[in-house]
Amino acid sequence: MRGSAAASRYTGPRVESDSQTRLVTLAAMLGASALAHLLLWPVGNLFIGERDSTPIPRAGGIMEVQLLPTTPAEEAREAEERALLEDEDKKLVALDRVPDERMPDEDTKYLSEFTSRTDHETRAPKQRPLPGSSPSVTGDRPEGRNGRSQDAASQDRPQATPLPLVPGAASSQGEGRSSADSSVPDGSTSDAPAKSGALGSLSPAGSPGTRKALMNSLGQHGTFDDLDQIDEGDETILNSKRWKFASFFNRIRSGVSQHWHPEVVHAARDPDGKIFGTKTRRTKLVISLNADGSLHGIELEGASGADYLDEEAIRAVRAAAPFANPPPGLVDRKTNKIVFGFAFIFEIDGRTRIFRYQR
Repeated sequence: MRGSAAASRYTGPRVESDSQTRLVTLAAMLGASALAHLLLWPVGNLFIGERDSTPIPRAGGIMEVQLLPTTPAEEAREAEERALLEDEDKKLVALDRVPDERMPDEDTKYLSEFTSRTDHETRAPKQRPLPGSSPSVTGDRPEGRNGRSQDAASQDRPQATPLPLVPGAASSQGEGRSSADSSVPDGSTSDAPAKSGALGSLSPAGSPGTRKALMNSLGQHGTFDDLDQIDEGDETILNSKRWKFASFFNRIRSGVSQHWHPEVVHAARDPDGKIFGTKTRRTKLVISLNADGSLHGIELEGASGADYLDEEAIRAVRAAAPFANPPPGLVDRKTNKIVFGFAFIFEIDGRTRIFRYQR
C-alpha cells in the first residue's frame, strides 16, 4: 500500500511535461507551415501569372476580360460548318422523328438539327404543320377563332371569300358524307328526330367526339421542305447529318410561316385563276440580318409573277423579325451581317412550301 501511494505522488509532473512537449511540437508545425507559405508565395504568383498590379474593381465596376483564342482545330470545324452554307448539294430539312441517331451508311445531302438514319425515307404531306388543338367553335382556324388572327400584326390580313356549296356535294361541316349517305329519311327535314338505332344529323367538325376533332386534338404533321422526290408518309423521316446552324434557320422558318398566308391573299385577289392562271408560284427572297438578329433588309431575287404573293412573303418576314440568338459563326466578319435566301412556293390547290435555298 505504501509503495502504491508513493508512486502516485510522481504521476503529476510527468503528465505536465508531456503537455508542454505537445505544445512545443504544435508551435513548431505552425511555424514551419507559415514559413513554407512565405517561401512559396512568389512561386505561386509566378505560376498563376498574377504579376499584373491592376487592382480588382469593386462591385459595380468594369473589369476587362480577355477571351482565350480559338484553337486551330476549332477554327477548322467552324470553317467546315460555314462552308455548308454555300454547298449546293446540301439541303436543310426539319425532321418529325429520329429513329436512329447514328450516321447514315452513305453520304446524305440533307442537313438537320440531329443526325438521323433510316431504311425508308418519307416526307410528311405538303400541308401546314399544326400542334395539337381541338377547336371549340365550328369554323375555327389554326391561327385564331373564325379566321381572325390572334397576332396584332396580321389583323389587317384580307380574308378569303367562302366558295358556294355545289348541290349534291359533301357538306364542309361534316365528315365528308353527302346527303345521299345521311340516315335521315327522304322527305324529312334535317331537324327531324332520327329513328331508333339510326344516326342523327352529322355533328359539326368542331364538336367533341367527332373523328376530325380527335385528329385536331393530336395535331397533324406537315412539311414546308421541298421534298418532291421523297415518298409521302405520315411524317418526315430522312437520312441526315447534324448541322450546327440548322436550329436557327428552322426557327426563322417557323416564325415566318406563322405570318405567311398566301392562300388567303390569293383567294381575295384571284380566286378563280382568271387573272394569273393556275400555275405554281415561287418567290425568292434574300434576307439580310444584323448581328443581333434584327432585320437589315429584304431583296426580291426571284419574283413569282403575282405581285401580291411576293408582297405577302416580304410582309411575313418583316412581321416575324427580329430573330433571337443568331449564332456568331453565321456573321460575316467583313459586313457584320447574316445573309441567306428563302424560297416561298405556293400551289393553287393550297399547298405551300418555304425553305432555305442555296443562292
